[in-house]
Amino acid sequence: MGGYDVGAHPYLDSERAMLVAAVDAGVAVLAISLGCQLLADALGGSAFRAPQVEARFEGFSSPGAAADPVLRELDGPQLTFHRDTWELPPGATLLLESAQYPQAFRFGSALAIQTHPEVTPERARSWLGTDAGRRMLAEAGTDGASILAAMEKGRERSVAMARRFFEAWLAEARAGR
Repeated sequence: MGGYDVGAHPYLDSERAMLVAAVDAGVAVLAISLGCQLLADALGGSAFRAPQVEARFEGFSSPGAAADPVLRELDGPQLTFHRDTWELPPGATLLLESAQYPQAFRFGSALAIQTHPEVTPERARSWLGTDAGRRMLAEAGTDGASILAAMEKGRERSVAMARRFFEAWLAEARAGR
């Protein structure tokens, strides 16, 4: 599902309302993938079906990400696997983008990322191996086996990176940033 897919998944409206209420109250929000799309849409941007699937295991860098106390921890490859994207909400700060799409933003107490630092090779295998996953890989013009091989090869670094990322976000949440 995508963040715009309310017709098929009506509960997404409640999710959006909850995200806005949390940000309005200054509660720390970490929105990943679908959450990122929902948050962008809820804050006045938009979520929509992307013109092309993005499927890869690689790192991204930008001055905005390097300066961010949480996002800078994503200093290596992470899984990017989506057919949806979003437009930056007014007042938000774009922190990271790939060659194709925006990947991360901040808005008040919220950090939103499109990528999946939390995904292990086992989880990726379950996503990429479905009929929908294979169709998405074909649309992206890439091969699931090469993504999985890269994830296996980089497993130790990715796990350490994800741990640092989530620990930095938890420290920020506890501090009430």
